[in-house]
Amino acid sequence: MKLRHPSPPRHIRVDRNSSLSARSIGTLTVFALLLVIFLSGSSLFGGYVDVHDFGVSSGSEPDGTTPNGVTIDRHGNQFGTTQHGGTNNLGIVWELTAAGVYKVLHDFGGTVTTSLGTSGPDGGFPQGGVTVDANGNLFGATFWGGYYSSQSGGKGDGMVWEITAAGKYLDLYDFGGTTVTYADGTTGHDGIGPVGTIAVDASGNLFGVTDAGGKKSSGVAWELASSGSYRVLHGFSSDSVTDSHGNSVPDGINPSAGVTLDSHGYLYGTCSLGGGDIDVTPYGGGTLWRISPSGSFVELHSFGSGSIANSDGSIGPDGVMPGSDVTVDAAGNLYGTTEQGGPYNTPDSIGGMGMVWELSSTGAYRDLHDFGGSATNANGTTGPDGSFPASNVLIDSTGTLYGVTNSGGPFYEDQFGGAGISWKLTASGVYSDLHDFGGSVTSASGAEGSDGMEPVGTIAFDPSGGLHGATLIGGYSFSGGSTGGSTGSTSTASSTGSTSTASSTGSSGGSGGFVFGGAQHPVPRPMEQGSYGEGMLWSLPSNAPTISGLSLTPQNVLGGSPSSAVISLSKVAPSGGATVLLTSSNSAAQVPNSITVPAGSDSATIQITTTGVNIQVSSTITASIGASSATGALTVEPAALTAVALDPDSFAGGASATGSVTLSGPAGQGGTSVSLISSSSLVSVPSSVIVPQGQHTGSFTVSSSPVSSTRKATITASLGSQTHSAAVTLNPAKLVSLVLSPTAVSGGSPSSGTVTLSGEAGASGMKVSLNSSSASAKVSASVTIAAGKSSATFTVSTSAVPSQVVAQIKATSDSTVQAASLTITPPILLSLAVSPSTVGGGGSGQGTLTISSPAGSGFFVKLSSNLKSASVPSSVAIASGKTTATFTIKTQPVASRSEATLTGTSNGASVTAKLTISPPELKAVTVKPASVKGGKTSTGTVSITSVAPSSGLVVALSSSLASVTLPGSVKIPSGKTSATFTIHTSAVQAATTTTIGASLLGQTQTATLTVTK
Repeated sequence: MKLRHPSPPRHIRVDRNSSLSARSIGTLTVFALLLVIFLSGSSLFGGYVDVHDFGVSSGSEPDGTTPNGVTIDRHGNQFGTTQHGGTNNLGIVWELTAAGVYKVLHDFGGTVTTSLGTSGPDGGFPQGGVTVDANGNLFGATFWGGYYSSQSGGKGDGMVWEITAAGKYLDLYDFGGTTVTYADGTTGHDGIGPVGTIAVDASGNLFGVTDAGGKKSSGVAWELASSGSYRVLHGFSSDSVTDSHGNSVPDGINPSAGVTLDSHGYLYGTCSLGGGDIDVTPYGGGTLWRISPSGSFVELHSFGSGSIANSDGSIGPDGVMPGSDVTVDAAGNLYGTTEQGGPYNTPDSIGGMGMVWELSSTGAYRDLHDFGGSATNANGTTGPDGSFPASNVLIDSTGTLYGVTNSGGPFYEDQFGGAGISWKLTASGVYSDLHDFGGSVTSASGAEGSDGMEPVGTIAFDPSGGLHGATLIGGYSFSGGSTGGSTGSTSTASSTGSTSTASSTGSSGGSGGFVFGGAQHPVPRPMEQGSYGEGMLWSLPSNAPTISGLSLTPQNVLGGSPSSAVISLSKVAPSGGATVLLTSSNSAAQVPNSITVPAGSDSATIQITTTGVNIQVSSTITASIGASSATGALTVEPAALTAVALDPDSFAGGASATGSVTLSGPAGQGGTSVSLISSSSLVSVPSSVIVPQGQHTGSFTVSSSPVSSTRKATITASLGSQTHSAAVTLNPAKLVSLVLSPTAVSGGSPSSGTVTLSGEAGASGMKVSLNSSSASAKVSASVTIAAGKSSATFTVSTSAVPSQVVAQIKATSDSTVQAASLTITPPILLSLAVSPSTVGGGGSGQGTLTISSPAGSGFFVKLSSNLKSASVPSSVAIASGKTTATFTIKTQPVASRSEATLTGTSNGASVTAKLTISPPELKAVTVKPASVKGGKTSTGTVSITSVAPSSGLVVALSSSLASVTLPGSVKIPSGKTSATFTIHTSAVQAATTTTIGASLLGQTQTATLTVTK
């Protein structure tokens, strides 16, 4: 496959376009605007109009020639650049306002303040359009010029410029003279010859590409931060890069279009040459690439790399030489065109005639349309399709694509056929020809003239959905002569087969081009004079309705109250409705961002919500469709003061109350301050109270001083000239309560009483008399509440009572009586304790009774025991004023261990304790004498720890020698603690010792007896 023009490969039409034209939107601002435009889905166009013919001088200022396309801001103002013309024949920046006023904003080629802060040469020959940020600042780049000279001719290597919203022109950066840092950390050449429209993000950082320069003289992708810091994001070369599948592939070279940012900060662009298929040309068919916000570079597609799927499912050749910006839709799908490639060849069979491509968000690439065949024309007939697309692609909310081609169509121009077309491709694949360039056309003034030819550069939608663009040549027809500083300059071009030549004479430079960093560049030059014009601006106006009126009802509202606006259209809304943009000049009146007038209707009503304001605010409500708009003035009034109130409005001096002010509507931003004043020094209020923002009322505290007689005062609230008052009555303080704590005590325990006034006591205090209804509860005769205080406490002392008593405590002041009841309870039996807890039978212990409070007279506790072996008194008295009493517990001897339960009872309360009675224990066994001669006797004695019970105790006996005999047991008589027994011995041959054992209830004691010879 051979390209139409392999040397230099980046040219489309060397006979007309001697340099690469900008073909991109390039900014998120414009792309976001397009989404707003087509919310209604409108894609209807009216008649084609010649809006402006370039090259016609206005007054003393020469116009530009050979425009680079159109950018439109959200107000419908158009901006762009021309490659030539102007005072210095180095191009201009122009503006066409929404009202149709055309003016030159800047002539390139003079002297400016450079980015270095010095005076130096301006740029020239811009090869890209204008970018508009959200603040109305304009940005762009020039292919030539700037501070740094190229290696040939001193023309400069290009620069980045800005025209602020205030109209100041700035040189932001000069290319070609600096070694800079690349995103990968290496350093290299900064780039030569910026082309295409640049992009700007929300932070004011700029992005773009250069056609040449960089490490390999193949161009760079660059970033110029809002701080002025410049870096190269990627240097293009024939080296390998990573593609979207992770494979290593050849890089693209020589970007010729601008760049696009998506909503996530990813940067997209194309290279017109390079990539994976070097069979297309010695350079490759171009690439589609992406750079992430972190600077990571990925090649998304290599153009010309074999056959691809067409939109109809067939297989055909891929496109080559992508020359337009990348368009990104809301779903992340990418769209664009290639200048050549596809199945339809040119008449001389070189290279194909271009195509529309799509790369889905999932990475699927396909051919949406092949240029060069036949198409349905705007008049419904069938004719030749366009060819060699050379502009960006627009997309509306229905997914319909729009664009232009540089050639093709029915109006013959040269051997490649036609002067270009504008086209539409629906989401369902229906392709149609909107307009054929090169015929005759009606100008903006209504005159008939020659249409433009070769539409190139950026196309754009206006806010109402009209399609706008520029043609490289055509329009107003010249018969020769001088325009735009190009006096005497002529140019010719020829193309035969696969070669091309170009020459240019005059003020624009020599023939053959010049060298930037080792790269050959064509010489930008003016277009041919004579039978061609110098380019024009064209429009396919939208058939969308315009705003014809806006009426408000009511026009004056209280803040927080609604109003409504009726928006009228010039005609009924088309299918899908008409989207009206809405704004308010003040946040006190809020409107929706937009409203859709339904299809078939010519009006719609919106609700306007308002907020509270502190001063009268006038807000302008604006409704607009495209450049048409209507306004209405809504006055928002502040709320009025309607009342001041006190709760309570009569209270004791020294007490406080709550005051409130009320407004007729919500308070404004920061709240509304209402002034306050009191007519008496006895009543205090703050100097003002704030009604919180959005609220209708605000509260404040009213403080007072004690009074000895009734006093009156007035509280006055003021807001501006409005005043409202409320009366307050101060009364002497009165006794309002008597509170006892606790309200129930045991006799002998105290309680505390508190008397409280309705306000503070006066200067001499207030005496309150006290009395009690019972002698068991005693109070002082009175208690005094100190001056400035509202309460005082006193003590209620009580005495022990044998039964519950309820006493009434009364407080009296100025015939006001307050009373409270105090319950006095008798002592409660709390516990019974025994010491020791275990005694031997026949021994004794002590019991102790405890009550909750000192006993009155005659407090008795009944006692009982559940065992006869433990006896207690039938009752015990706790002495008056005491809380304890003791008694003796007597026990009897027992033969086995037993446990007695002792119980004390008084006034229905019972307490118990346990006493363990133990039987006697074997204490010892003794032998006397401890040594006897064999045949003699000795006496043994067993003893126990306590007396034996009535049946006595039998102690078992034993001896360890047969020669020593004794009874098997001995009985300790009742009431005794010991018993004796006789030990008999026999003669022995030698002294012998025997063990005498005694056992009782499992207890054993022993003694020894020695028997001698």
